[in-house]
Amino acid sequence: MLVSKKTVKPAPEIRDGAVYSFMNCDTGRKIHADGRTEFTVAAVGDGEYALRLGNAYVSLPDGTLAGAPAPVKIVPLKNSRYMILLADGAALCDDDAGESCQASLAPAKSIDAIECCWYLTEQGRPEPMKIMPIGDSITFGANVDVPEDEWVGCRPELAEMFAENPDNRFVFVGSMKEHNSGMDDTVLYRHEGHGGWMADDIYQVNPESRGLIDYLDQFLGKYTPDVVLTQVGTNDCAFAAGPSMYEEVPYTDESMAALKARWNGYMDKLWTLLPADGAIIVATVPPTTRTQCFDDWINEFNKEIPAAVARYQAAGRKSELAPTNRMISDSTPERGLCSDQVHLSAKGYTAMATAYYQAFQKLYPNTIGR
Repeated sequence: MLVSKKTVKPAPEIRDGAVYSFMNCDTGRKIHADGRTEFTVAAVGDGEYALRLGNAYVSLPDGTLAGAPAPVKIVPLKNSRYMILLADGAALCDDDAGESCQASLAPAKSIDAIECCWYLTEQGRPEPMKIMPIGDSITFGANVDVPEDEWVGCRPELAEMFAENPDNRFVFVGSMKEHNSGMDDTVLYRHEGHGGWMADDIYQVNPESRGLIDYLDQFLGKYTPDVVLTQVGTNDCAFAAGPSMYEEVPYTDESMAALKARWNGYMDKLWTLLPADGAIIVATVPPTTRTQCFDDWINEFNKEIPAAVARYQAAGRKSELAPTNRMISDSTPERGLCSDQVHLSAKGYTAMATAYYQAFQKLYPNTIGR
């Protein structure tokens, strides 16, 4: 597993009397009180501060308002992060409970964990960027040639690429997290990669839908990403190629048009849930060597993706193509695949991270969330 780099850039000094928002470095959710997310930070002692809202003060961790200051210590860490220590010495965290975009505040169980860390953003400054990877088991990181506890996909390497600029402030968001980062780590893991899922589940072979389109309101409503990285289509092509998957059922113009329409419906829904200045980086579906028929479906389906990105750009939307199929195929003689001939090898996931990063750089060539 990739070992996180430890950067040495310290968090900026807090300005007494300035107004800040507080975003959790793990979930991307903010501290809320009385419907507000920005608070005046008032120094009340050595390293101690009170969060003021008008004439009232925020009491942590319950988030209620009180008439008297409720001091907390705000400790600067590395990577522009801070830790908030409560009166009893416990670190304040977002425990990820609930379905809203508000941080669920609680004392942390472990002090060396990223959920104990917060980004403080002074009023008028750019917020940290929230990035959500969405997809299937390839987004999840499946690789049958390594133990399952090492299935991390492209996310750790992609996060490290972003962290090469020590001024970047960013969070990977989503409900899935198989590993935890330490408070100084730049490797991040959160995502919405779900094994066996597709853009729109018309097959209903399971009691519950495996169509991503049916969960987008839930995912984006809770974590409110600024940028989505999406790679969807492997399972769509596999199921379309035959009811038991991987049967030799070649595509027709009609069946391919239906598949592309379902994918476009998923993308249209995704756009409606992003903020006005939100962005989507759209990845092509990786290759397969399992059957030629399966790969033919993927190759024909992939023609829709650059065309869709061109439509989004022409409409003034922030979008970029990540040519993952080509870059993964070129990464190894096995076309970047592990031994199951569908999921990626370690080098394949590195190629996927690089494709996403290069596309991201086209949209955001400068520092993010500074």
